[in-house]
Amino acid sequence: VILQILTAEKPMPLNAAQATLLLGAILSDTVALSAPTTTEQDRLAVTRLRAISHIDYDAFIAGLLAAKTDLSGQSAPQLLQRDAKNYRIHTVSLLLSQIEVRAMSDIDPLLPALQQALEQAKQEAGLEMAALLVTDITRRRSTLYFSSNRVLGIRQVSLPDMTSRKKEVLPWLTLQIANAGR
Repeated sequence: VILQILTAEKPMPLNAAQATLLLGAILSDTVALSAPTTTEQDRLAVTRLRAISHIDYDAFIAGLLAAKTDLSGQSAPQLLQRDAKNYRIHTVSLLLSQIEVRAMSDIDPLLPALQQALEQAKQEAGLEMAALLVTDITRRRSTLYFSSNRVLGIRQVSLPDMTSRKKEVLPWLTLQIANAGR
């Protein structure tokens, strides 16, 4: 959509504020173009939007990522629901939430409350499993925390080099559930 705006026969004129807003959306979604879901269209759009926005790009990214990973002022249930999706993998119903952090140590003090919120979310929604993917966007690795469950029987697993829920973690989780015989 953004590329269509920028490249159509009669491109929509964008002012600097609009370009900055669109730039922020792309950079947030792609973790500053580092996520495995980043496309060439994303890169092209960012190049074009940067030219229009006239911002200090590095400072903009630093501020954007700081805001994206800010956990302050939110309860464990709020953090869990901030980026949560429901899935059915084979016959297993589950909630998979993701929190992005600048360092794993940022989440450590919140883990007990987040584990409790996982259990509560699982019970309230009648799910077989709830999971929280904590992604360190600086080191590009994740840890997946599980509610109590009869499906996998594990409470956490480290996933080095995995940051994308859709392209990396869901396929991995699908394989684990299939191998568990469900």
